[in-house]
Amino acid sequence: MTSEQALQVFNPATIADDIDEMHPATEELLQVLEGKIEVEVLPITEGGGQKVMLGAADCFIVPGDCWHRQMIHLRSKEFYLTPGEALHSHAEDPRAE
Repeated sequence: MTSEQALQVFNPATIADDIDEMHPATEELLQVLEGKIEVEVLPITEGGGQKVMLGAADCFIVPGDCWHRQMIHLRSKEFYLTPGEALHSHAEDPRAE
């Protein structure tokens, strides 16, 4: 099992919001320290995603085994804790891969 925790600074112009991520065995904790980040979580099988807008001091737990992506709206600092493996996809709908 891998584990990652990080404090990262994101700029809207330097991060691609077409990258989906999924953690098959665990949840992921996101905490926005400053800025504004939108998180979209796709249901496991089909259908549209749930979108949540996070601002400074907001936390969100991404459910395990769900594809998700982050859209950076302002320069943002985010702490995240991922206690497991991460898979990545550039597909329009990563559930179809």
